[in-house]
Amino acid sequence: MLNSDKMTSESSIFMLEVPVAFAATKPEIDVIPLGIGGKEDPARLIFDGVTGDGIQVTMVDMGDHFRIICADQR
Repeated sequence: MLNSDKMTSESSIFMLEVPVAFAATKPEIDVIPLGIGGKEDPARLIFDGVTGDGIQVTMVDMGDHFRIICADQR
């Protein structure tokens, strides 16, 4: 997520798992409103990420099969 008052980018991980290689600073837990589903707001880990190249991978359930989408990130 982009923090507009500081103009820095931050990563937010939904499953509360952060590999040490991804975090430049110590992660902190914050409760951020979700706004959908009518449930309690979830706790999320907020941290400054390290810079560098990477690969974004997403698995999509297509109903009768799964599709994996990969993209290089710079």
